[in-house]
Amino acid sequence: MHPGEVVLSVDYGAAATAAVLVGPDGAWTPMRFDGADWLLSAVFLNEDGSWVTGAPAWQLGAGAGDRFDSAPIRWLGQDRVGLGGVEVDPVDVVAATLRRVAQAASARLRAAPLGEVRLVVPASWGPRWRTAMREAARRAGLGQPTLVDAPSAAASHLVASGVQLMVGSFLLLCDWGGGFTASVLRRTRYGFEVLSTIEAANAGGLALDQVLAQQLPALATAGARQAPSSPGESIAVWSAARDAREALSQAASVTVALPSAPPVVVTAAGMQADAQPVVTAAADAVRKALDAAQVPPDELAGVFCVGGVAQSPAMVGMLAQATGLAPTVAPDPQRAAVLGSAHATGPGVDTSNVSVPAAPPVPGLRRAGAGLVPGVASLGLMVQFLQSATLSRTPGIGYDPRAYLLADWGELALAALMALVTFLTVATVLAAAIPADNPLDAAGQPAAPTQQIGTALLAACGLGAAVAGLYAVFDAAMLQWSPAPFLRWALIPLLPLIAVITATAALATRYGRIPAQGWDAWLNFPIASVFVTTVGMVLLQEGANGDRVASQEALFNLFARTGGVLIALGVAMVVTRRWRYRLILAGPLAVVAAAVISSATIGVLACLYIAAATAWWARRAWQLANHPHGSLPRPV
Repeated sequence: MHPGEVVLSVDYGAAATAAVLVGPDGAWTPMRFDGADWLLSAVFLNEDGSWVTGAPAWQLGAGAGDRFDSAPIRWLGQDRVGLGGVEVDPVDVVAATLRRVAQAASARLRAAPLGEVRLVVPASWGPRWRTAMREAARRAGLGQPTLVDAPSAAASHLVASGVQLMVGSFLLLCDWGGGFTASVLRRTRYGFEVLSTIEAANAGGLALDQVLAQQLPALATAGARQAPSSPGESIAVWSAARDAREALSQAASVTVALPSAPPVVVTAAGMQADAQPVVTAAADAVRKALDAAQVPPDELAGVFCVGGVAQSPAMVGMLAQATGLAPTVAPDPQRAAVLGSAHATGPGVDTSNVSVPAAPPVPGLRRAGAGLVPGVASLGLMVQFLQSATLSRTPGIGYDPRAYLLADWGELALAALMALVTFLTVATVLAAAIPADNPLDAAGQPAAPTQQIGTALLAACGLGAAVAGLYAVFDAAMLQWSPAPFLRWALIPLLPLIAVITATAALATRYGRIPAQGWDAWLNFPIASVFVTTVGMVLLQEGANGDRVASQEALFNLFARTGGVLIALGVAMVVTRRWRYRLILAGPLAVVAAAVISSATIGVLACLYIAAATAWWARRAWQLANHPHGSLPRPV
């Protein structure tokens, strides 16, 4: 994670979805749903097309079972799924649960921008499933998440919890959640390598719930098997079986209320007997994983269990008997993968103590007035360009083939750039001054804060290009010359810069977040370089082309070389923010600039500064593209 950011980590399981927020110090807090530390993955489709998730979905499913699905993730790789007679996109079904997580995270962060999002996925997933999961996260308003393989994430949690695993050692990880996955991993210098992974959907918590749900009606009718009368009643029985199974992980017996039968008492011993086929299937998956990895059991550094079922000592004991291994339950097994994916190393904390990024500050008056500097510089350069241009033409004739125009075209290009910088500075200040809305709107899409900056940057580019064109047309009219060369020098040097700014605006809007210091600070073009470069251009133009007598040649030559040195310093001030690096870069540039000063090189030096400004914005676009979910690094 990047300094100062809060990471949202989500483990979308077949039965339940766990989500945590991890602060910069590694401390974490669980996201709570329906009074629990995890969200049941079940969904219910209302008749109006809206979604209900979690425990309320189970309650509604008891009345309309055809609109209910307890494990939406199993359909993710398919094209369509039917709920309530309606064909829906499985991606939308999964997105419904993730949207609930996104809304909870948004409320927890109090409208502050969310940092990186990490989603735990099975290691066996191929490109199609991973692409579908990314799309579900995008539709849920979580942007483009980083996908983390579940075995590697859980193994990272083991190391963070103090488990000693040497580099090169092998371990067996049994992920016993809604399903069962056995994975063999090898620790490397940089993390964990998954050597094999075997999934057994019929060996997890959902299979245990199904076994118990089949037994409950028989227990209620004294051994006579009686199927539930409706799909809704089946869901109610299944929900009761799930609650009973979770309670039996810590109790010897539990009383279960059934929808249309007397309450029954279920014992842990009885459940263990019924669960033997499920444990046998899990043991088979373990043996297949070891065989596929070609790692003998005696070479394992450890066998570890994670997942909700791993919280039951009895089930872990049965797995040990079936495999002949000695599994160890990982600390906080149900959240092992979600904590490991976010590198949570600190203790769990209460939600009121999690460090979250503060809202970006509102720009002050000094920052708001910074746009005057490039604005004044732009007008000054344009006026000097117009006054210093020399038109040679025979008076009294309409067309003179010997006519020519001498002008410092680089000064016009620099004036056009300063006009664009003016609008960009004002645009970022205005976008930052508008109050930020909640980063997730009702539909889970990026809201106003990022759309404001994207629109502001595009508007600034349009206005800057318009003013540059206006400069060219006005100067051509004043000098009574063709506007073609004026338009070329005023607009063409700016085109790469405008393209880069447009890409920056698109990326800022696409990824839906705000820098911790605010857009105006993060996109704060070095105004001091504008002042230095403008003074340098004025001195250079006067020194190279100003009217002088022979006795003033040395003085004007000093003006020209000083101007070249200042422009070189202005370029260095744009390229880096640190004075040490600025001086290192400005030194050789200044020597070259002072050595080649002439009327012909004014345009070259102006284009060099424009190229530096383009590189400055290109770096911002690159940072946005390479940090789509984490906090943006401060410029250096």
